[in-house]
Amino acid sequence: MVDILGTKSPLPVEVTAYGWKNCRERLIKFGCDARLRMKNEDIYTTDNNNYIIDCSFEQIENPKTLESEINNIPGVMENGLFLGIADIVIIGTEDGGKLFSKPL
Repeated sequence: MVDILGTKSPLPVEVTAYGWKNCRERLIKFGCDARLRMKNEDIYTTDNNNYIIDCSFEQIENPKTLESEINNIPGVMENGLFLGIADIVIIGTEDGGKLFSKPL
């Protein structure tokens, strides 16, 4: 749990293998450090044979706008913001689970 997105972990962005360099350059323009995810000495590939670019931001002030702008980059398949797709979130903590639900 964070008060502001982007302050603790990088935002993963799944991109096509053939277009990853262009995607990375476009992502850097959003003010992040964009690094291709590696596994040992090899490029990490997803189940769909795509790559992940991990984008480290100081903070993400407007997640809705950023999500839309990232998803509009040719070659981007998805990003890790996942806004507006869940009605219920369960978070595991040392004290047990916490349930958060969207107001009706």
